[in-house]
Amino acid sequence: MKHQPKQPTTQNSRSGIHLIEVIVSTLLIGLVTVTSLKTVGGVFRTWNITVDQYDGTELAQQLMSEILQQSYKEPGASDPTFGIDLTLPRL
Repeated sequence: MKHQPKQPTTQNSRSGIHLIEVIVSTLLIGLVTVTSLKTVGGVFRTWNITVDQYDGTELAQQLMSEILQQSYKEPGASDPTFGIDLTLPRL
């Protein structure tokens, strides 16, 4: 029986995750997370602005409806005149 010499063991270069791979993947995940959060924040800001505009329009329509239901009387006039007043001035 012949004894065969062991071949020199070489460390496998892909045996585990290297530090640089962890750093790159962490940076990529962080970038995606920040971008996603900014997008969601923008959506919520736009939503709030839209709700405020809708509420303002509704309030304005309610106020105009309330105003138009009131009868109008010219201040200081006992006889309302519509259009051009064609009466002659008194001398």
